[in-house]
Amino acid sequence: MALAIVGIALLAAACASDGDPATAALTTAGTTPGTTATTSPATTTSPPASASAPDLDGTTWNVINYQFSGGLTNVLANTEITMAFAGGTVSGSTGCNEYTADYLVSGEYDPFDAGVRDENDGQEIVFEVVSVTERGCEPSLVMEQESDFLAALEGSARWLLARGQLILRTSEGFLQIEADPAA
Repeated sequence: MALAIVGIALLAAACASDGDPATAALTTAGTTPGTTATTSPATTTSPPASASAPDLDGTTWNVINYQFSGGLTNVLANTEITMAFAGGTVSGSTGCNEYTADYLVSGEYDPFDAGVRDENDGQEIVFEVVSVTERGCEPSLVMEQESDFLAALEGSARWLLARGQLILRTSEGFLQIEADPAA
């Protein structure tokens, strides 16, 4: 009789474990005839499948606002901050001057999932500003905006696409960028 109970317990454990002998052993370990032990199968977490990274090459964008420690700031009226990505280089307007920067993306792309953002969304990115024209612009706020933008560009650590926008994250905030409708 005891042998029949152990046999039934092993059979039930094997069925419950979907054929996984490790789970079957967990389910029956420490069981004495006539008692039922309930244990959960061991859970393993595997890293999320990495989506293939969208390609920035050949895209053109307009910065619409940025947020740093001082809060959300819209791009100044009558100025346009643009970004055109091509062959490892990004170039455009700072709202006053023209700039060129090299960029390099690395690591796996972690997609923006289900409205929940975390620090791992997107992919690593590094910018190195190569050149900026040296024209002065008025009012002085335009030059401050340019300085903020270039600092944010060089301070960017990750990029991602979310809701049709390009987001560049820095340690202090982010740049929110829309696709150029003319491109």
